[in-house]
This record gives sequence, structure tokens and C-alpha cells, in this order.
Amino acid sequence: MKKSLFAILVLFLSYSCKTVKLNSKPSPNIANEQPQIKESKIFIPLSLNLSEVEKQVDNAVPKGQIFYENVGCERKQYKVRVFRNNPMKVSTQNGKLVFKNNLEVKASGKYCPGVWQDDWLCDCCCHGGNIDGDANSTIALTIEIDLNINENYKMSADTKIDGEIISGKNIEIWLLGFKISIPIEDVVGPIRDQLKPVKEQLDKEISKQLNKIDLKSELTKVWNEAHKTIPVDDFYLHIYPENIFFQDFKSQGNNINVGVGIGTKLNLKSSQEEIEIKPLPKLTIIESSDGYFHINLPIDASFDKISSQLNKSFKDKKYEYGSNWVKIRDVKTYGVKINEHASGLLFDVEIKGKVSMFKRVKGHLYFTAKPALDLDKTLIYLDDFKMNSNTNSEIINKGLEFLVNRFYYDDISKSSIYNYGSDLSNLENQIRADLSEIELDNYKVKLNLEKISLKGIYITDEILGIDSEAKGKIETIKID
Repeated sequence: MKKSLFAILVLFLSYSCKTVKLNSKPSPNIANEQPQIKESKIFIPLSLNLSEVEKQVDNAVPKGQIFYENVGCERKQYKVRVFRNNPMKVSTQNGKLVFKNNLEVKASGKYCPGVWQDDWLCDCCCHGGNIDGDANSTIALTIEIDLNINENYKMSADTKIDGEIISGKNIEIWLLGFKISIPIEDVVGPIRDQLKPVKEQLDKEISKQLNKIDLKSELTKVWNEAHKTIPVDDFYLHIYPENIFFQDFKSQGNNINVGVGIGTKLNLKSSQEEIEIKPLPKLTIIESSDGYFHINLPIDASFDKISSQLNKSFKDKKYEYGSNWVKIRDVKTYGVKINEHASGLLFDVEIKGKVSMFKRVKGHLYFTAKPALDLDKTLIYLDDFKMNSNTNSEIINKGLEFLVNRFYYDDISKSSIYNYGSDLSNLENQIRADLSEIELDNYKVKLNLEKISLKGIYITDEILGIDSEAKGKIETIKID
């Protein structure tokens, strides 16, 4: 794989081929510094079974008759009783715990249609008998529990208790055309008050159940294990953990999944480096993740290495033009600022040659060029050639016209085009074969490579490189 990577970068400087028609649209920009590595988020699948939480809620909410009220006297009187006869069952919705229960409401009333008395002899007495009636209704009791997590890896619960009548605002009892209306809030309000101590109890107990997952200890093990290097063919994948993140709580049946993981930077390097284990950081809250991994690929090389490669290909190479000729004695390459906005390459080509019957030249030919990418045709090439003013005066005086017309444009510029498509395809296949799974403590991280992208070129004082990354879907599975 090392050969494929290096070839993409340097062979275009030494590969001879036929003239190729290039795209007219501009190539990606040339950056003046190495690109930043994108972060890859590795989710750690942690979940909590809610059966114990369900039990705690069922025990905390009163059972049987939970409300009784007797209002009025013989002239007009009603009684209301509220029962919880069904168990509290948990469901999950948008990362919340939701408990719903239909409370049964049994109401009865009586009304005195005849003569009634209310004085010091008889307080609210009905003469002639009452009309009795009853009504049944239902109150939907809803308990929602918001789940929270803080930067110290502690989870907590925030319980919300509500109640509402399923149909109508009030409980109504009809007695031969006469209606007794019982305000629903007169019933629900006291039930809420009765459940206030339950809220405090549930917050405490559910938080206790949540923290049975020792989140900090579990993530510390994975965090420490993640500082590692993995051999990949003749390269090494370096994993640099950057942060621990929390995204959300997600519901799945009777389980709640805790969306936590490690933010890492993945870098493939030609040599193995020791990675210092950093302490576990505070938890970071994020909004979303694309679920992709990004591996920075080392498609770069020092100018010393490039110069060495060019000399292997060109040193002592002789270009003949009838009786005339040019021979390359040495090639050096540098990264330079072409102007205040752009970087490029400076080539120092030491030559000697015969440019006419009576003219021989030797010295240094300097020229600048910009490397460019044609992403559609998978070509990398040199563009924007310019002779540099440092070129020897002897060469300029004796052989400039010949060198420019023949050696400079015809041989150098036309031979600098290299098609990297097959190298990229081979590299993708090697990564799929060598880097499909990573084990971190009790978890297996599966990497499904989609493609390798070349996005641009960067030139610093020391290296020439191609901004590239391997990208694909990432999945984590717990090893039982």
C-alpha cells in the first residue's frame, strides 16, 4: 500500500505519457498548510432495561382509591372517587420515559326537587325525597420523565406529572334535567398535589437506577484502550481520542439507549508513533453526528524525498534532438511562494548540453510550476510553468530559445501528467481488506469504507501533499 500512496504523489513528476486534454475548469485550491483531520465519532452502545424503573414507578404511584371528595348537602350533593386499578406501564418517546394510566372516576349526586329546609332547626334538609344519579369518567394520568446527563457523567431524572379529562372539561351528572357539574380541576388539582412527593421520590429512585450504568468507568476503559496504533499493511493507523460526547437518549422498546461515544482523529502514517494516553475529559454535549468515519491518508512527501525520486528517474537522462542534446545532471524540488496568495513548486534542474553546432551550455535551469488535480479524469499534473530569474545567464544567452521550445515545454510539461485512478482503486481495496474492524475493550468498531476522496493540494516549506481522506459508515457492536 505504501507504494501506491507514494506513487500518486511523485510519479506524476516522472511519468511519461501522451498528451491528455484537461478540463478547462479550475482545479482545487492549493493550500499553504496541511489540512486538519476531521473528527470521527465512535458510538459506544450502552442501554438500560426499564423493567426496574417501571417497578419503581408502579410502587410510587398510589393504588386503589386515590381520591375521595364529598361536597354539598341534601339539597345538592355529589361525591367523587378516583381509582388506579391498572399497573403503570412504561413506554418511550423521543428519548423520554412515558407512563400513562387511565384513572377511573366514579361520581354520584343527589338533588332535592321539592321542599328543603335550611335553618337552625334543620341544616340543609330535603322534604319529599331526593333524585339520585351517577356518572363515570376517566382521567388520563401521564407521567413523563426527562433524562439528563451532566459533564461529570452523572445521569438524572426530571419527572413531570399531569392529568386531563379524556372527554369534556367537567364531570357532569344529570338528574331529570338538572345538571350537577363537577369542575375537573377540583379533582385533578388535589391528585397532582398528592403526587408531588411521588415526583421527588421518582427523581431520586430513577436517577439511582440510571447510574447503575457506571458511565464514567465504562467510558474510561474504552477511552484508554482507544489510544492505539493498528498495523495496516505497511502503514499504521493512529487513533487519537479527542473527546467524550453525548448526543441523546434514544428509546428502543422497553430499553433506553444512552447515546455516548468517543470523538477521535484517525490518521494513517508510514511509521508507528507512540500515543500518549490523556486523562478522561469532561463530557461534551453535541446535537448530531453524521455517523461517518474519516481517515486522513498520508499522501505527502518531503521535498528531499521527491528530489531523490526525481533523480532516480531523470539523473543522467539524455534528451536528443538530431545532433543536439540536453542531459540532466541533478534535480531539486522546493516549496515556494509564487505570490502572496499562492504556493507552488520550484525546480532546480542542473543540465549540460549541446544546443547548436557551436554552442554548448551547462548550469542551472530554474522554473516554477503549480501542481493541479483534475478530479473528474483522476489526473494530477503540473501547470503554469514559468522560467525563474535565477536561471544561469549562460543558459539564457546561449540556449534559451532552444530550451524553451524543445526541452522545457515539449519534454517536461507534456510528461508531467499522471493518472492516479487505478492507484486509488487499489488503495480502496486494500483498506477494505486490512481495516474493516477495530476492537476497543468489549466493543467491535466496524468500518465500511465508501470511497477515498482527493480534495486538493497543499504545499509547505517542507512537504508536498494531497488533501485526501477515506470516508465510510461506522458501527459499534458490544462483544458479549
